Amino acid sequence: MPTHDQLEIICPSGEIEFYDLDPEKGVTNIGRHPENDVVIDVPGVASFHAVIDHRQRPYHIVLLSEEGETTLGGQRLAPNVSTGLRDWDAIEVNGYTLILLESEAVPALAPSPESHPHLEEEAAAPTPETTAAPLLLQRPAGLAALPPDQTDDLIVTEFPDREWTVAVEQTVACQVTIVNGGGIVASFDVRVEGLDQSWVTVSPPQVNLNEGERATVTVSISPPRLPTSRAGVHPLAVVVTSPNYPGRMSRMGVTLIVTPYYEFAVGELSPKQQRVSWRRRSGEAVIPITNKGNSETPFRLEGEDDEGGCRFEFQVSGEEVSLVRQAELRLPPGKDFSVPVRITPVSRRLVALRKRVYSFTVTTTMLEGAQTPRSVMGQLKSAPLIGPGLLALITLCLAALVVFLLRPNPEPGLEASITATSMPNEKLTLSYDASRFADSSPEGVLNSLNALFLKLTLEYKARDGEWQILRTPSELTRPAGAIAHIPPASGWYRLRAENWLSALLALLKGTSREVAVYVTPIEPRIEFESDAEGNTVLVGQPVTLYWEVSDAQTLRLEYSGIKETLQDAELESGQRPFVLDKDTTFTLVAGNSSWPQEVQKSLPLKVLMPTPVIVRFDVNPQTITQGESVSINWEVTGADSVRIEPLGREDLPQGDIGDQPRENTDYQLTAYKGDATNRAARVVYVNTPVPTHTPTPTPAAPEIQLFEVTPKEVVLGDNQEVRLAWSVTGETTNIEITAPDLKLSGLEAQDSINVTVDETTLFVLTAYNGELSRSTPAEVRVLEPTPTVTPVPTLTPTGTPTTTPTTTPTPTPTFTPTPFPLPVIAYFIAEGSDVTFTDSRDGPNGPISEYSVEAGSTAVLSWEVTDAEKVTLLGFGDQAFKDSQTLIVRESKTYQLTAENNGGQNQVNAFVQINMTPPQMPRPPYNITGQVVADTVELEWSYYRAEMDKILGFRIYRANVATGGDFVPVHTVTDPLVWTWVDSPSPTCGKAYYVVAIYLDVITGGEKETDASDNSWYSPPCP
Repeated sequence: MPTHDQLEIICPSGEIEFYDLDPEKGVTNIGRHPENDVVIDVPGVASFHAVIDHRQRPYHIVLLSEEGETTLGGQRLAPNVSTGLRDWDAIEVNGYTLILLESEAVPALAPSPESHPHLEEEAAAPTPETTAAPLLLQRPAGLAALPPDQTDDLIVTEFPDREWTVAVEQTVACQVTIVNGGGIVASFDVRVEGLDQSWVTVSPPQVNLNEGERATVTVSISPPRLPTSRAGVHPLAVVVTSPNYPGRMSRMGVTLIVTPYYEFAVGELSPKQQRVSWRRRSGEAVIPITNKGNSETPFRLEGEDDEGGCRFEFQVSGEEVSLVRQAELRLPPGKDFSVPVRITPVSRRLVALRKRVYSFTVTTTMLEGAQTPRSVMGQLKSAPLIGPGLLALITLCLAALVVFLLRPNPEPGLEASITATSMPNEKLTLSYDASRFADSSPEGVLNSLNALFLKLTLEYKARDGEWQILRTPSELTRPAGAIAHIPPASGWYRLRAENWLSALLALLKGTSREVAVYVTPIEPRIEFESDAEGNTVLVGQPVTLYWEVSDAQTLRLEYSGIKETLQDAELESGQRPFVLDKDTTFTLVAGNSSWPQEVQKSLPLKVLMPTPVIVRFDVNPQTITQGESVSINWEVTGADSVRIEPLGREDLPQGDIGDQPRENTDYQLTAYKGDATNRAARVVYVNTPVPTHTPTPTPAAPEIQLFEVTPKEVVLGDNQEVRLAWSVTGETTNIEITAPDLKLSGLEAQDSINVTVDETTLFVLTAYNGELSRSTPAEVRVLEPTPTVTPVPTLTPTGTPTTTPTTTPTPTPTFTPTPFPLPVIAYFIAEGSDVTFTDSRDGPNGPISEYSVEAGSTAVLSWEVTDAEKVTLLGFGDQAFKDSQTLIVRESKTYQLTAENNGGQNQVNAFVQINMTPPQMPRPPYNITGQVVADTVELEWSYYRAEMDKILGFRIYRANVATGGDFVPVHTVTDPLVWTWVDSPSPTCGKAYYVVAIYLDVITGGEKETDASDNSWYSPPCP
């Protein structure tokens, strides 16, 4: 036996190593990682594979990984489960065998020094009353006694039942009523103390209640069918807490009674077969019993055999003597105990040709719970003092003598000229000698006889291979000699000797000791790279791989599930182009016959999607006054499309546009390239214009220097074309000429035109400068044609005829007075920055124009009338032919403009309908925070700078949470720029605050408040 506990490690190649188990360290780690105590660097073994705990006996092994296959005694180990180890137990780890060698036997606690070796470990275990089952779940920590009730006036709970009874795998449920006794909305949490939380279900686990509101929560308890669900009384506590009432809780004691259940298990008898002789009178076995119930239970064990020829003795802890034939013991729930049983035949035979076999059973009965008894079978063989073994021994001795004299050399000599080569393919010489005796010895005759029938075979095996015949008996005809051979790799040689005797008995084949030959391995070297900078390429961009490999016999390129074997032309160096559309890892795998495993090198290539680049995105200026414009300039490369918000438009990759924001605006430019995007943002702050007292120069109306029509009269039926000429001085915004069936706008300041008329027409020239204008009329009259005179010829004294006019009577024209033209309302409109045109239509009394105006805004009514004697704005009296009226809109209303002439006989109307929209309320403050400093409370909040011109200040509300008081206003801040306030309440604890903004109601003219701030702030609760 070793002087220290050891692990004997047997490699797949047959090499053996030993590892001392350090008692001071206590644990031994096994795995591939170099930091392990036992390093097994082969595939299928995890970096940290298993750990052996040898701090106390019996030792235990815990498997840490599911990789590969790890067995103990042929049984596969389960991960994360502790398994006991005994002396000479073998652990198989992917071809490696680890055998535990203990320096001394584990001391046995059984009274008999002749105990079975496997019983020593069981006997050394603690008794059932004190044994801890480390692999079983322990009962969760509970309460020592029923806790006293703890009530609370803010957290009120009600229970219908305070004692619950439940069986395992069943559920008991109780309704818990929760009442919010406080003055604020609060949430309540329910939990159960004193039980494993996996037993407990609270539905719902949290409720939210208003002041005085109640809710019901169901508490369900389902103990599992496990020994940890101990039968008996379990004191519990149902606790209700609320984060809104810190430090307050309601705690009610509850008694849970778990009823018992009964279940047990009996393991196999170990060992099942026993052999006794004259020297060893009794056999010993162990029967394991496990109480799987949840209460302490008595058991009875009985032993009997078919013939009644054996005596059974049970060794029970606590008993000073062994109990014959039957024994009783009690096991706590979840515990197991191995009971030693001694079986002794009553009578023994002196002479017999075979052993006597006794078949027996050991029956275990649970004395409670009506469980079926369990029986296990065993067998005891009793050998006689004198039997067939003695004759077999004599025969064996004679056979051994024949074998000794005639068998071939059991260990023929074999030697190699070298056992390690500096390079592969180096030749070595193998010398062998299979002679049984020296030729000069007296036994030379036997040596020659053995050599006559001798057959030699030389074999070779690589490290990971099988034995192969290197030289046959026909090639090795001499019992001694030498041969030359080139080992392909590190391995072993052995010489096997045979003759006619070994052909009859395979065990007599002679085999030389193995001669190991080590070939110095040469590791293949790989250089592997790409022409991509940082091994990163864009999708669709070509990339080339380059490699150089030395000392390799095979080379393979692997990528994306493809394994390509490279031929001789690319074995040492090569290159390969690729176009990638996703991340890809390329791996070169090289190998040769001398290196034990393949060498590989990986080259990961990352493929990136091209992202659009925002070269420039400028918005200038970034601070403007309302009414001013900004310039937006951008340039983007590598994008499919560009979108600018809040303009809501898609533009070219490069451009320059303008915009006139009315409020603070966050301009965002988004560039798209497939699924890839890039964004940039610029903020423009819009200030409200500050009124100034600098007098604004009054614009002057244009002057009409000339407006005439030529000719002023035309005869009906003549050419009827007249010329209009005009000249206007001063600043103008528009020049137009109007007539009943004519309107010309956008004329030059000095110009003339020709028009055709067929009736008397009044032309009006109007020159505008904004809202100011001047008008001048010019009339052309169309006359009826005059009568014609035909001359009558007469004779003069000379005989020359003369013409005497003869008048042909023509009807005298009748002149009808021209009708007076109707007045003309050129326009009647509403204007203003907050005025929006919505619709226009013809009403029964004249045209109607509709406008939408926000309450409190300013609207300007403007009009111009021609051919009128009088203009009236209903509600405002007589007005000028061209004028305006300013209004403050506080209601929806329709305004009527009337123009008349001809003493009121001719009259036309126009209407402007103002539809008032409700004013937009300013937003409330936000992010109110605070802190208690000495005897004061310092509050701070935030507000929107873009809306500061809409408010007058802030108002702070406070409530006393401790007494359940309502919120009342405590202070008003009249400066919109002040966002802090210091309060001095007494005491400072238990206070709640929120803030509102104050603004002027444009309709009533009174102060109004916004909604409350988006959050409230609470000072620490009072103790």
